[in-house]
Amino acid sequence: MRVVRTSRGKQIIAATERNAFRTIAGAVEDGLQEMQRRVPVDEGDLESTLQKRDDGQGHGMLMAGGPSQISDKFVDYELHVEYGTDDQAAQPFYRPAVEVVKNRIRRDMRITDK
Repeated sequence: MRVVRTSRGKQIIAATERNAFRTIAGAVEDGLQEMQRRVPVDEGDLESTLQKRDDGQGHGMLMAGGPSQISDKFVDYELHVEYGTDDQAAQPFYRPAVEVVKNRIRRDMRITDK
């Protein structure tokens, strides 16, 4: 007589990965929306460079700066806006967005026993 043990371990791991990937993708989208909400808009060049990347495998990124999507300018002053300068007060838009991402991931990835 042959006894076969079945385990749902692989299914549980796969489901957990899928949930994590979905959570990260959603959190990065929330972060992009927070950046767009907070970024100061003068001419709109900095706002036009805000973007996210998500590979669907748990690697997400928020970005600001680079070629403007509305003019021929290259935006390289995002850090000056974020942290301020001697002549301009800080107007954080990136760090608050990262906090939104971290908080969503922490909230949604909580493991509970039922």
